[in-house]
Amino acid sequence: MTGRMLAFYPDVADLRALVTAAIQLALGQTGQVPPDVDLARRELGKRLDPPHRTKLAAVVRALTDRGGQLDLLAWQRAVERAACRAGLLACGDVTVAARVLSVGGQAASGLSAADRLRDLIPFSVSPRYAEVRRSLGIAVRTSQLG
Repeated sequence: MTGRMLAFYPDVADLRALVTAAIQLALGQTGQVPPDVDLARRELGKRLDPPHRTKLAAVVRALTDRGGQLDLLAWQRAVERAACRAGLLACGDVTVAARVLSVGGQAASGLSAADRLRDLIPFSVSPRYAEVRRSLGIAVRTSQLG
């Protein structure tokens, strides 16, 4: 679900401004911040209802408890890899996935089509890939020669 954020904030700088604004809002921080963070904080503040503010505060606490470190580029790349893997699962063919990646251009995360394909090849022969296909009812069946 959080991966949808990349559709609206594909640039890491924009995403960073949003996350910074959300953290400041959850912590109740005010003060001088860059204009993009200030705008995001004001807009989020208008739109977050109490249940979502509570959820945001819990997420910020969890982030703080684990040291407060957040690598947005790594997260963005993980979302990109997951999307490519979902596409492979949907089409079931590495060659088709490679063709789609070759015309798709560079991802917002900076991963090239070749980078994304280098992730898909080992995934396509992994036990996890087979397990997910089996759970979806699209497992590869072996033929019985006879």
